[in-house]
Amino acid sequence: LGSLYNSLNAGEVANNVTHVCYGGVFAASVDNILRRDISVWKAVETSLARGNNVLEGHYAERSWGHLLSTPLQPYQAEALISKSDGVYMNKNSMHGALIRRPKLFLHIGVKGTLSSEILAESFISDIARLKLDGYRVAVHGKYDGGLHGFPDIDRLGACLWSEVSKQRIPSYMKEAAICPEHLLSSLNDFMNHTLNDSANLILTNPWLSRPGTADPLSTFIDPSWDVNVVLYYRRYFEFITLVFDDWRRDLFNH
Repeated sequence: LGSLYNSLNAGEVANNVTHVCYGGVFAASVDNILRRDISVWKAVETSLARGNNVLEGHYAERSWGHLLSTPLQPYQAEALISKSDGVYMNKNSMHGALIRRPKLFLHIGVKGTLSSEILAESFISDIARLKLDGYRVAVHGKYDGGLHGFPDIDRLGACLWSEVSKQRIPSYMKEAAICPEHLLSSLNDFMNHTLNDSANLILTNPWLSRPGTADPLSTFIDPSWDVNVVLYYRRYFEFITLVFDDWRRDLFNH
């Protein structure tokens, strides 16, 4: 590609990044076509005259964006690089494109925190708007058989904890320590589809706040995600009432 471009005598690439067109269908302004010397277009024509579906044609497809776009200003190139996480490396596809990892927001708000409950409700009520903005959600306690598009993650913690961690769960909550057979595979498929759509993901689950969750969860999450953990703490007096309620249930069950 570099050799072909140099043969066109179209000038140096001014920045470390440039426009690219991954295909033969595009549009260009008359001004940008005329901006190039006629000798450049004659050189392109000559390189493509060897035949149909030749290697030069694939190189030309990668060159249209640079040849026919308004050149990037230095500040634009710097912004693109600073907002990117890396370069897509796949010679069978969009090789060389700048990429930005989708964000995974892990909302670990303890169950019973009023603000967490309100937030969970808002995720469901605004799920269509969030999708339009490039976000998918998976919300604890809001699974509806797949209507909202996310899998049942209510017992995600049980699929991550060790047997020792499960033994610390009170007897009246033992059901929460049972991992559904297909939970991890369903969640993995959902997260992969979200990655393929280059969408961000918000995952809320209060059980992820329990000790022994962080290490297995970090192993489960694909490194393609840019992970952001959101921690919610109960207000002090709310914490007292909820702990007292848990203590009473534990006492009466024994």
